[in-house]
Amino acid sequence: MFGKVRKYDVIQREKLDELIFRVETGQQQMSWKAYQRLKANAQELTNREVRLSAAQNGSTCEAQLRLYRKARHLERMEAMVSRHLALHPEDQSMDPLIEALGSARAGKDLDPELIRKFRKKFDYLYANRPVPPHSGTKR
Repeated sequence: MFGKVRKYDVIQREKLDELIFRVETGQQQMSWKAYQRLKANAQELTNREVRLSAAQNGSTCEAQLRLYRKARHLERMEAMVSRHLALHPEDQSMDPLIEALGSARAGKDLDPELIRKFRKKFDYLYANRPVPPHSGTKR
């Protein structure tokens, strides 16, 4: 039974992560409140997944969380590349990043400088992300 529950949680979290990415990149509109609820649900599933993985692997939650974050970072980078190439299929400058992401899937570390360079290039994808409502107070 726990295997089925865990598999369902992972599938559900992946769906939520995908929806969060679509909302953050302006592909789908959502209110700030709904976005916050979505993020909270995804975090709850992540926490449950981390706790179960730690218990099954005999490791700490912190160690499992580090592994999860590393995998999640890689998934996010791949999603950004895919979204960028869907919008700009002619962009050949993605080749080094695509190669680096493939190497990372095989266990190699990503070059932080390469990631910084391309993350700046992808900033435009997040121009229409949900933002908190204006509080009306000046800082």
